[in-house]
Amino acid sequence: QRKWVFSRCLSIGKILVCLKTWNRQKGTWLMDLSKFAAVIPARGGSKGIHKKNIVITNGKPLIFYTIMAAQNVFPKENIFVSTDSDEISEISKKYGARVPYLRPKEISDDTSSSVDLIEDFFFRYPKYEHIVLLQPTSPLRKSNHIKAALNIYINNRAKCCISVKEDFYQPNYYFKKNEKKLLINETIPHDARQITENRLYPNGAIYISTKNNILNRKSFFTEETFFYLMDKISSIDIDDKDDLKIAELLLKK
Repeated sequence: QRKWVFSRCLSIGKILVCLKTWNRQKGTWLMDLSKFAAVIPARGGSKGIHKKNIVITNGKPLIFYTIMAAQNVFPKENIFVSTDSDEISEISKKYGARVPYLRPKEISDDTSSSVDLIEDFFFRYPKYEHIVLLQPTSPLRKSNHIKAALNIYINNRAKCCISVKEDFYQPNYYFKKNEKKLLINETIPHDARQITENRLYPNGAIYISTKNNILNRKSFFTEETFFYLMDKISSIDIDDKDDLKIAELLLKK
């Protein structure tokens, strides 16, 4: 009887694996995201481009692309836009995002950090256990990128996972691969290009963290941070008008 039960369990396990594989092949993605909040930070003020977060990009407000990507991953009720702008609020609601409050002015200026708005969000919505921060300035980050980052985060039981890209410019810090995690606070030597190859930089598209990690560490960049590598095109971050022109050309394809 024990052999029968064991054999039966193996058969059920195989069926479940087959079902998961079948769903992946069919394009269905199975994952419980009820405790995840997707938060899109979108201040009204911007320097390089006037009203950057809602600037018309290939016929749509810039924030539209991030809202749509989030809706293909999360339940609609779990998608929030954090903004201090009535205009951004109305546009975000039009495309299906939740904007239940306007962000307080004291955490909406140039000196405010993402952690400030996250702390404010969890104060208002403590039921969520994880946060996925999606910058609206990454219009080429698609739902498949978010799903892939979530897979890394969940499968590794990570406290934190961020999207990165390979590049050769030299900021104040970079990441090196340490298996699946990141080594941080390194200094790039002013040396040949090949020395900087295979080094990873945050691309600003996806930040995932447990509530406890972000509230206690107040940073996405820790020794427990896993990474999801994105290609350069999908990593485009809108900072100036040239970035905007490039993004529009790519969105038209």
